[in-house]
Order: sequence, then structure tokens, then C-alpha cells
Amino acid sequence: NGEKLEGCAFFDAPIYVVSMTVVKNFVLLGDLAKSVFFLHFREDKDPAGGKHLLQLAKDFDRLKVMGTEFLIDGSALSLLSSDVDGNLHVFSYDRNSWQGQKLLMCAAFNLGSEVVKFVRRRPALLDSEGKVKPSSRTCALFGTTGGAVSAVAPVEEQTFRRLQALSKKLSKGLYHTAGLNPLMFRRQRAQPNSKPRQTAPANMLDGELLWRFTELEVPEQFKMALSIGTTRQQIISNLRELAALFSPSSMTVQ
Repeated sequence: NGEKLEGCAFFDAPIYVVSMTVVKNFVLLGDLAKSVFFLHFREDKDPAGGKHLLQLAKDFDRLKVMGTEFLIDGSALSLLSSDVDGNLHVFSYDRNSWQGQKLLMCAAFNLGSEVVKFVRRRPALLDSEGKVKPSSRTCALFGTTGGAVSAVAPVEEQTFRRLQALSKKLSKGLYHTAGLNPLMFRRQRAQPNSKPRQTAPANMLDGELLWRFTELEVPEQFKMALSIGTTRQQIISNLRELAALFSPSSMTVQ
């Protein structure tokens, strides 16, 4: 009669689940002491078989998770989590690696503050005629306990390589606060006296650093673009594409 919830599947979570995210039949759990668990909800064709919540894979490190979310890039699905040390972690699932039991860490990025909630959005971009075109990607908006509001989204491989090279040039070629290295600041951190995690690939870009390219004099922009084998126009175009992804007017609720 629509007035009562009935249990249909069960999963014995380890200690203390603080976050649960769902996309289609996939479930991502975040545990405050045991990292993330990737589950699949399956319903047997035979009505007598019932419904099942099965564990596909998990992260074997003892990551203290505070929030979780999915990132969708076409047919690719990535798993996003935040921890108590202010790190973002991106995982992927590969059934052919570790017999499909272990989530593979693709990237880590330090924010400097904790994140407890993500909100998934799908950008609704405009084409050259001003018409809304659907996007096959999603981004994740989040706020930190330090008061910042930010977002993370997937980008094309070629665009990533180009902007990664630009990040390295900006890191070495600009003056930074107190002479600190912004790329080192974004490396994953751990609490004192804690066991260090595996080193994550540097597969995330720092938008705050990239946007400093637009603050340079135009001749400096041409010179820096040429040093990484591209053009100023191409870099500006890529930055505009990123800005469109995170524009509030382009967001649709998932």
C-alpha cells in the first residue's frame, strides 16, 4: 500500500558506514575505518531466487572515509571518496585485476579541508547554435569544512596531458605564496604516526593553479604555450571548456 518499507537484500558492512551513493544498480559505501566498498544490487529472474546485494570489490587500505560519489564519463565509471585528512581519492574497478576484488586507486588530491558531502551534477552544455546538448559526463560539487566550494570532473586524455604540462610550467615559472610548491601541496597527506598509503598517480589537475595562466601578460602566455608544444588559443579554449562544465547555469540534477 506504499506505507511500509520491506527489506529485500542485506549486506554486512564492517564497522561504521558514513556515506552511501547509488547509480543504477551499483552502490558505493564509505566506512569511517575501512575505506570504500563497491556493491552490486542484483535481482534474480526467478522470483523465488530473491534479491541480492553483492560485494564486487573494496579498497584494502584503512582509509577513514567521510564522503563518496560516482563520476561518470560515458561508459566509464569512477569512484570518488574523501577522507579525514582532506584528501580526494579516485578509484576504478577492473574485474581482471586482483581477481576483481580490489579497487584500483587512480588519483589522489589534497584539498586542505575535509569533505563530508558530494552532489552529482550533469552539465547541460550549449552547442554553436545555442541549443542544449546532453553531456555523457558528470561532475561532483562539494563544500569543505574550511568554507570552500569546489567541483571535480573528468576531462579528455589529450586535454589532461596538455594542462598537466602547463601545470608543471606554472609551478616552476610563477611566484607562489611563501615560495611553496603548489603541486607538492596537492599531494595526498596522512595523519601523524599513521601508516603511509600507496602512492597515487598524479592524475588530477589543480584548477586554481591553471587559472593563473590567464593572469599572465599575453606575450608570456604565448611563450609558455610554445614551451609545451601548443598554442595560447588552444589553452584558452581548454580553460573555457572547463569553465562551462562548472557553470551553475549548465548544471542539471542527477
